[in-house]
Amino acid sequence: MLLNYQTKFDIGDTVFMMNNNRIYKTRINGIDFEAKVDNLQKVTLSVKYQINGLGITDDEYLFRTKEELVSELTKSKDI
Repeated sequence: MLLNYQTKFDIGDTVFMMNNNRIYKTRINGIDFEAKVDNLQKVTLSVKYQINGLGITDDEYLFRTKEELVSELTKSKDI
């Protein structure tokens, strides 16, 4: 089985993220892939990004610009 996947970010990309209520500018140090196949041959893929000095996270918490991050923070969300 050949699996091709295009990541949102590449190793070396500069990204912005929140940590302890602060905005951080950092770099992607690595990308972890995990692929699983269930009994029905359905493939599930998990992608995590290794962040310089801040651990591992999903792409939903990473932004290309500070402005994109702030825009996401200021969106109105229903509770």
